[in-house]
Amino acid sequence: IDGNVHDLSSFTPTSVKIGNIVTELDGEKNFVKTIDLRPRMNVIAQVKCDYDSKKGIAKWTIESLDPMTMEPTEDAMDGVLPINSDGNGEGELAYDIKLKSELANGTEIRNRASIVFDFEEAIVTPDWINIIDTIAPKSRIVNGYIKNDTIINFTITSEDSGSKIWKYLIQCQEGTNGTWKQVAEVEVDSVYNFVYDSTTDYGFCVLAVDS
Repeated sequence: IDGNVHDLSSFTPTSVKIGNIVTELDGEKNFVKTIDLRPRMNVIAQVKCDYDSKKGIAKWTIESLDPMTMEPTEDAMDGVLPINSDGNGEGELAYDIKLKSELANGTEIRNRASIVFDFEEAIVTPDWINIIDTIAPKSRIVNGYIKNDTIINFTITSEDSGSKIWKYLIQCQEGTNGTWKQVAEVEVDSVYNFVYDSTTDYGFCVLAVDS
């Protein structure tokens, strides 16, 4: 974990997933926990996490234990990650960590893992990259016309240099002193139809939301 962009002290393990069994964690940075995978697999998983808050390295160890003796299993086929079939051979270790404040727009957040099975060579994963986007998008209503006696039709345009637009929030005001209220969420590149009352004066505003 890159200490240049992350608050290393905020590391919090959140869950362990083995096959289709998800176990929520209590947030302890260093722990040992046993997970009973029966009846789907006749094995107990012992999960250990050791976290070095100075180096930003979390070492997770998963060991297969025999349910009868609680000793490490000797048969590879009795392990917690068998040959992958219907998700049996998949695992996931999840955690939360905070970013440092006031990171510059465009800052890359990189993370990767090194995985070791038994006594094999380490497998280093590709970097997972997120990019900080601090520049807000811009949007406006470029066309609004009365479609019929009850519907006003709106076209919206927007611009964003970063993560691009996710959706639009349409707000409406009834009367010049009315309270602004959100009336719709609109997908990008779509036209919004507002049902109106011809006896009421309206104001409209559109807010663009980043992806």
